[in-house]
Formats: sequence, structure tokens, C-alpha cells
Amino acid sequence: MEHSGRLTFLHGRPGVGKSTFIQSLTWRTQLLVSQLEQFDASEYPIANALDRALAKIRSFSEAAAKKSDLGALVLVINYLENLEGVPEEEVRGFFRSLNGILRKNRILIIWPVTSRDDAARMMAEAARVSGTLFHAGKEIIEFHGPAQNAFATIARNTIAVLNDGKLLEDFDLTNDDLDELLLELQGLGRDQSTIRNYLRRIKESWISRTNQLSAIRASFPKHSEIWFVVAHKDAEEVADQFARKNPAPEEAWRANHGKLMEYIHDNQRAADWNAKRLQFAIGGAFTCRIFYLPTSTLVTAVAAYSDKTLQGRLQLEKAKLPPSWFKKDFARKRLNTTPIVRQLKGENAKLGKRRSGTVATALTKAAPAFANLSRFASGDAGGSDEPLNHALAGALKDLLPKDYVFAVEQPHPWLPNIIPDIRVDTPADRHICIEMFYSARTDAYVAADYILRKLDRYMRQLEAKIGTPK
Repeated sequence: MEHSGRLTFLHGRPGVGKSTFIQSLTWRTQLLVSQLEQFDASEYPIANALDRALAKIRSFSEAAAKKSDLGALVLVINYLENLEGVPEEEVRGFFRSLNGILRKNRILIIWPVTSRDDAARMMAEAARVSGTLFHAGKEIIEFHGPAQNAFATIARNTIAVLNDGKLLEDFDLTNDDLDELLLELQGLGRDQSTIRNYLRRIKESWISRTNQLSAIRASFPKHSEIWFVVAHKDAEEVADQFARKNPAPEEAWRANHGKLMEYIHDNQRAADWNAKRLQFAIGGAFTCRIFYLPTSTLVTAVAAYSDKTLQGRLQLEKAKLPPSWFKKDFARKRLNTTPIVRQLKGENAKLGKRRSGTVATALTKAAPAFANLSRFASGDAGGSDEPLNHALAGALKDLLPKDYVFAVEQPHPWLPNIIPDIRVDTPADRHICIEMFYSARTDAYVAADYILRKLDRYMRQLEAKIGTPK
């Protein structure tokens, strides 16, 4: 199509993606498509459709002359599957006029059809008028649509593109849901196994799931969020692995379904978890977030907000901490910039890793004290994590307005047998359950095991009240 245009019939079953594929031509810059327009023949009686189409093509040819240097123009003739009922002379007149236009203009006419026989009959009529309307071998292009093993990927990408980058899990759906729906689709036979039907079934599944979850959430007195906070020296790397990156408070630090699922497959956790239950836990019944708390910040919060007895049991003076770390104003200043406080205040999250220099020096200074805290929290020498939780809660309480209500080691208001480390009841009518991971073990699987075990406890209590969601 250097200087002239062509006509081609695009043959494929309904729903295989012909229209979407045609639209995608404008995204492929290497094809040099300067413009794409659609002609809807269904708006006109069959007797007038060809005349209307020809008028559209003529007007299009004027634009083609002006944009020839920018590439070809594409015009799609939709919903004109055959020319039955149109007089033979009118059909030939149409193709004769079309031939004259395409000889002089770089226009590609794409004519989608669902019957190859109809396309062959129209091609035969066109051939009686001209042999140059078509490109040899491309008179009728067979379009089978994408392979079925690509359907799930197409669905995920479609959802992301049409929803500002949101993931499948944001709609309470999982990869397992996509696989199950594809198996159901394949059982319906070839004619029904199209990408259109697949996407329609996903939408129907989402609507059903949304209605179910809405009913469940409506039965909760308040929405509960579960925050897992990792504090060892590699805490930032763990949070970076398991939490999604998004500065907006609603989305910030939300647990990454795909990453947690990696620690469920092919092990004992698979007996408790599948993709649907995990998605329900982290984004359906609850909102689950995973944070890091710098080791130095945790240490100074505990040092400043604990009494002399606890400081002695934690051997903080032997850890040779700077004197300023025992002062409350210093602890509050350090804590005020952390992800958990920014999230509690509803501020945008700051993404990007901490720099070296003073941050690295502070982490090094905090290491011996954190080792003592970790041993104490695990029960060493009669210790527990409860005093540490009280100290951290005291620091957080001083940073937030009085309408944030704190409870430490207190039963959850409506989930039996659940006692969060720290619970914050916010002015926005939410229960935020903070679960502290005090372990010094930095392996990612250790944190994943802790998160999944704690989540399972929350889910078991919830399922005892409402049953297992389908």
C-alpha cells in the first residue's frame, strides 16, 4: 500500500476478538496507521447501506490525501455480513466506485464477516469489476483469535489497562478463578470458547463475588485492618517483597497476594490456604498491610517509653545506646516519619529505599539492643512481647490525636479468641490490628510463615461466625 489502497475480508467466529484486534492496529507504531474509523452499517436499511458506506469512504479519501505521509488510513465496515437483497448492479457499482477510490488513496478497508461463504460471494462480485482491490493471498484473512492458553493473561492485562493499573486481586478475583472459568468455558464446546465469553464470565463472577462480600462486610460492626510490622535489620526488603507499592493511603502497603501464594504451594500451608481464601483474608474480609519499622526507631521507642525496670531487663544501657535515644521527644521524631504513622494519619506513603549514611549508622547502633528485644519477646528470661507492645503503643499514642483509641493486648471487639498486639480504633470507624514481628531472623520465608499463621487465626474465628465463603 505504497500509493494505493486495498480491501480485505476478516473472517472469524463471533466473539473471537476481531474488533479488538482491528482497534489494536493503531497501537502498533511500526504499521504506520495514521487514522482508524468505524462504519456501522446496522444504522441503515440494507438497501441504503452500500451507498452510505461509499459516502463514508469518499469523505475518508479526502483525509487520506492529506495524511498519506503519516501512514495508511483504516476504515472498518461493521455489521454488513452479506449483501443478500441488494441488486446485483448496485453491488457491482459499489465495488467499481470503491476500486476507483482505492487506486488513488492509501486506505485499507477491513470488512469483518462471520461466514466464509458470504465473504467468498462478495469477493467474487468484486473480482468481476477489478483484480486490484485485494492483495493476492489476503483476500480473506482467517482470524481465529488468541490461543486459549493466553486467555488468562489477556484478562489480567485487560483489567489493568481499563482500571488504571489495578490488579486482579483488587476485584477479589485470583489466578485460580481465571483457571476454573477457563475450564468451564472449554466444556461448552468450540463455538462458545471465545475470549468474549471468557471475559463476560469473569465479569459475572466478579459481580457475584462482590455481592457476596458486600453482604459479609455489612454484617461486621466495623471494618478491621490487619497490619504486620517487621522490624529486623532487613525489614525494608521484606516489606518491599510482600507489600504492593502505591503512595495512595488506601492502596499503600497492601499485602501482595501473588508473593504470599509463593509460600503456600507444595507445602503444609496448602492444607489451610488456597488462592480464594488468601484473597478473602487480605482484601475481602480484612485489609491486610505489611510494613517495616526501622530497627533503630523501634529501639528508641521502647527505650524512651519503658520504665527503668524494663530497660534493665532489656539490658539497654549495656547496648551503649546514645543518651538521646532514651528521650521521648527524640523517639516521637523518629517514629513520626515511619510508614505506619504516615498510614495512621492518612498521609501518602514515601516509596523508595532509605539511603545510607546516618540511617545505616543508626541501624548499626541499634543492632545489639534489638537482639535483646528479640530474645525478650520470644520468652527468653521470662520475657514476652507485651511490655514492648505497651511501649510502642505509648509512643504512637503521643503522636496521634485523642480520637485515636489504643488498646494493647486486649481481645478483639467482635472476633473471639483474637488478641492483637496493638489495636487502634480510628476516627474513620476502623479497627486496626497491629501484629509485631519481633524476630531477628531475616529470611523472607520466616516472615511469610508468621503472616500466614496469624492470618489463619483471624480467618478461623471469622469462618466460625459466618461460614467459609465460596
